[in-house]
Amino acid sequence: MAGAALRNTSSPGLRSLYKRAVADGLITEGDNPARKVAKPRRLASTRTALPYERLGELIETASVTGNDPELDTLILRFHIETACRRGGLLGLRPKDLDVEQCLVMLREKGETFRWQPVSPPP
Repeated sequence: MAGAALRNTSSPGLRSLYKRAVADGLITEGDNPARKVAKPRRLASTRTALPYERLGELIETASVTGNDPELDTLILRFHIETACRRGGLLGLRPKDLDVEQCLVMLREKGETFRWQPVSPPP
């Protein structure tokens, strides 16, 4: 880890550590060195959605190539509809599916969970 990534993870971690030390009475607020350091600015995200043409190419390629094109297409469709993380898909269990209401329970990063609507089966 280097540069911005290190700054964005170590600074909040150290702030939290010193905040806990103050809360536990190990140091006073005046002795907290983290409060004297400015929070680093986060750069704007450069993420963008795939253009429809590229998304179409991706779906087309997945649907006609590979060892299991049907499964590959289903996985892509699921990610497009839910915008879930890889772990959300891999953690699915049969009891996470509500077929009647077209909902799926996603358990993702940070032990978060959410009911996500999905399209009915074709």
